[in-house]
Amino acid sequence: MDYNQINIPKPKGLWRLLFIIALFLVVVPFLTPKIKEKISAVKQSGIEQLADKEGYFTVVDVLSGDTIELLGGVKVKYIGIDIPDDCYINQATDKNKELLINKKVKLIADINGEDENGNFLRYAYLPDGTFINLELIKNGYATVVNVDPNLKFKDEFEQAEKEAIVEKKGLWGECIN
Repeated sequence: MDYNQINIPKPKGLWRLLFIIALFLVVVPFLTPKIKEKISAVKQSGIEQLADKEGYFTVVDVLSGDTIELLGGVKVKYIGIDIPDDCYINQATDKNKELLINKKVKLIADINGEDENGNFLRYAYLPDGTFINLELIKNGYATVVNVDPNLKFKDEFEQAEKEAIVEKKGLWGECIN
């Protein structure tokens, strides 16, 4: 058998492929944070495109006591509040629906406009000035959750929660003894 006639691939192409793979594995970890920042910036400006001329968004669904869906399918979670899963979740969701379903809402970002899961985080206001996040806390539909760096209304939220606890409003009267 003549070994010169055997068609064996030349290692040059294999070395190029290995070099490209190695380069990819070295470069990607350094680029990923910058790429995520760019995507986040685009997402943040993208949500604003859904607002009308006055800067209001249309709420098409209320997903829970602290999460809404806008016209366009964008989901937004309220900053600074949480709805306990074990008690008062249905009442909080109903109240959120009463306040917002098929209504206009102004959404304001804080320092961090989205959470680690990519959900948009916003403070929500009705056209009459009602501050939804605060309204839910004041009436005992939500608890305060301070997540750094989104602490713009930390003191106001905590004060409203203290008052709701003292007055046993909402979940503070029915769920917490």
